[in-house]
Amino acid sequence: MKYFFGIVDRSELETKLLEIENNLPKDYMKFIEEDFSEHEIIMGNEYDFEYLLAEKGIFKKIISDEKIRERLIELNIPESEIDYEIHDTHLDIPSILLHEIYEHICDLYISKSEHLKLDFFDNFQDIIYGMDFTEMKKIALMEFKKIYQTVNLTNPTKSFIVKTAQNEKFVYTPTYLHKLAIEKQSIINKINTYSLLPYLYGDISLQNEYPYYNEDLINDIISFQIKVDILLELNNRFNFEIDIYFNNMFEYSLKAHTQLDNFKSITAYVFTMVTIKKFDEINRSNLESLFSFLKINKLYIGKTDSKFLNLVNMTFYEQVKDLKNHDPQEENTLHAKRVTNLENEWKIFNQNYFPEG
Repeated sequence: MKYFFGIVDRSELETKLLEIENNLPKDYMKFIEEDFSEHEIIMGNEYDFEYLLAEKGIFKKIISDEKIRERLIELNIPESEIDYEIHDTHLDIPSILLHEIYEHICDLYISKSEHLKLDFFDNFQDIIYGMDFTEMKKIALMEFKKIYQTVNLTNPTKSFIVKTAQNEKFVYTPTYLHKLAIEKQSIINKINTYSLLPYLYGDISLQNEYPYYNEDLINDIISFQIKVDILLELNNRFNFEIDIYFNNMFEYSLKAHTQLDNFKSITAYVFTMVTIKKFDEINRSNLESLFSFLKINKLYIGKTDSKFLNLVNMTFYEQVKDLKNHDPQEENTLHAKRVTNLENEWKIFNQNYFPEG
């Protein structure tokens, strides 16, 4: 769904930019004119755009947290090693907007490179023709890993220790799709304010005009997405791992991973995320049944439902405020039937879950 397309009136925004320009000191304008063209002055700089978009509620102002900085210093971490920029007041672009722009760029440009995906599967079909499924899967896995190795990961994620609420530890090893989803978010974070404007104006014709066009970013997105499309298709056909990362806003899934300690295991967490994504509707009734199932089977070990709801709301853009407590012995109700269905799905999930890909 496109929430932000055409949400900004271009003439209104540029009128306000001119007002900002007219109120600047004359000496400042003289300095600007020496380094920038008239076109750039009229368009305004990136900070001006961000300020005005924050006024309209599209960008969000994030206030610095001095307490975090003070606590780091209390822990004897040298100030030189503290990344102050992380905690400074800044304007935050909504993740959903950045993802919309990413998908918009794919819609505009990926068709020119889609033949690469089609050529791959034509060649792949020639190789596996006549093989049984086991043989096909071995070849597919080799091809999967070969393509994966060509993705230049910005910051490859390594295994890390996760501690549960009961102080138990286990090793979480990011899967191939997890790492690709992190890389996608890394690319998305490169989108700047100028790249957003044609989309916010609802004027696609501006897309290739200065200063909106960013050829390097577009090439990075298309090259990456073509490879991901091939890998996802191979994964869908041969079930190397369960995909909980794509077709969803992964920036929020990254935050969701900070709540792993509320689950008994990574498998319980993955099952929860997959189940929510499969709901026809993410409503209180479905969530109450899922939460009841998790608590009855001791798969969710958080003390209350507040963190569970926080996980749901930040991952799937919901606004569920509370859950009704159900009697574990409840029978012959829609809730009880949903819990029973979840019991069966959990058994099947455990038989088919491939965490390492």
